[in-house]
Amino acid sequence: MPMQESAVGTAAQWGLELPNNPAEWKILENFLGASLPHLLEGIIHDATNVGNEFGQVISMAGEELVGSMYREVDKLLPLLTEQTAISFLREIFGLPQPEAPLAGEVFMELARDEVAARSEMKTEANESFQLIQELRDRFILAIKLRLMTQLNEVEESLTIHEQARARTLETSQASDNLSPLVAQVDLNFTSEIKALTKKRSGLYQVINHVEAFAREVDQNLELTVLPTVRQTTAPTRIAA
Repeated sequence: MPMQESAVGTAAQWGLELPNNPAEWKILENFLGASLPHLLEGIIHDATNVGNEFGQVISMAGEELVGSMYREVDKLLPLLTEQTAISFLREIFGLPQPEAPLAGEVFMELARDEVAARSEMKTEANESFQLIQELRDRFILAIKLRLMTQLNEVEESLTIHEQARARTLETSQASDNLSPLVAQVDLNFTSEIKALTKKRSGLYQVINHVEAFAREVDQNLELTVLPTVRQTTAPTRIAA
């Protein structure tokens, strides 16, 4: 009795309750639906405090990454359910018994169906994984390039202001008459140096958050999509 429909449909016809997909995939769904957007919002907020341009760049690149991950995982979940279902049906059917010779044909058909389901899942998971990794790398690179460029500019500006302040203070020591004027100039330098230092700290904070964001993406993929990329396409071994 070869199956003419999906394993999920066959299980429903037989009145069987399918096992759940691995718990890691539920965690991934929650991660995509809540945790990842929340992390992205935090990065956008920090980046906007540094400069509105950075907030816009991160928002666009981050939303593309999150949206693509969501679509790819949504595409993989039915394949995972089908793979889980066919493995379950094979376990329920068990090994063919000598007294039921026709059962061997069904057994082999179910095994071929499982190989097909596992092959499709592996292929699609690999394509999804490659796409997500490409978008992830693009996201990190685009943001880091902009942030590092701005960071270099801030560092240069800090050096210029600190050197100018030092020269001004040195000049003030040459004449007491210049002291009131120098004090005001020094206050201006100090205020600008504090502002630049704050901006530098903000840039480093954004970089740290972006790296943490990428690690979260990687860790969730390593628990879910990557194992299916590496899985064998051989049918599940059925115990006697």
